[in-house]
Amino acid sequence: FLGKILVVSPFTAKEAALDNHNAPMVVNPIAPDIWAKRDSFDPSAYRKDILLFWKDVGPGLQGSQVVQELQSMRPGVSVTVWCRGAGNLALAQQALPNATIVEKVTEKELIDLYLGHSFLLFCSTFEGFGMPPIEALACGCIPVLNPEVGAAELYAQDGQNSIFLQENASVVASKLCGILDDLPTLQAMRR
Repeated sequence: FLGKILVVSPFTAKEAALDNHNAPMVVNPIAPDIWAKRDSFDPSAYRKDILLFWKDVGPGLQGSQVVQELQSMRPGVSVTVWCRGAGNLALAQQALPNATIVEKVTEKELIDLYLGHSFLLFCSTFEGFGMPPIEALACGCIPVLNPEVGAAELYAQDGQNSIFLQENASVVASKLCGILDDLPTLQAMRR
């Protein structure tokens, strides 16, 4: 083996080094504060339902369609939209007028958003690594994502720790509704 091993935490690097003594470990730069909070989060604590990541128009609108379908199935669903990029705030407000919308969040605020929501709806269709889903996963916020985007194939398992997006927004919304209504499954997926 002549490559490097990408690991997600210093702990994982130590564990992997035990089996691969000579392989260099490259720690993925997930914020240390996330790992610190990860050790103390309660998977059974109350959380809002959906955190929608809105960075680009197409994926943002796809996410808003899933949210609208979910709201029709489960009218009390709570939604926060995390906007990044110019012009997205107005689009998000128009698509989801009853959602809480945030932008320009600090790292601490972002961690609190992950810890305060059950699902991260991440509809991006192109990413390098794709940090938000793995950061959310570390905080017990279940990512809803495209499985072929970024490094999702390295960590995301549909129905186990993540939900994979599909073309039909109502199918995804139905899965989310079922999990939100099944507390043992929701808590197990957060771990």
